[in-house]
Amino acid sequence: MDEAGIDLNLICMVDHAENERLKPETMQRGNKKISDVAKRFPDRVKALAGVDPRRPEAVGAEVSPGQRV
Repeated sequence: MDEAGIDLNLICMVDHAENERLKPETMQRGNKKISDVAKRFPDRVKALAGVDPRRPEAVGAEVSPGQRV
């Protein structure tokens, strides 16, 4: 990142409820992984959880509004 002049990296998971391969558990694992990376490098990496609001069981399961991870 330094060599390329990148100061900050933003990672965003993308959930799509209509994709049968993207189960809530799969998204939770992915969200947890990117959260772990962001925690490991807090000055260089920020993470956004992917939650499709059409997935009722996923809403509220990841992070509360405004919660910092």
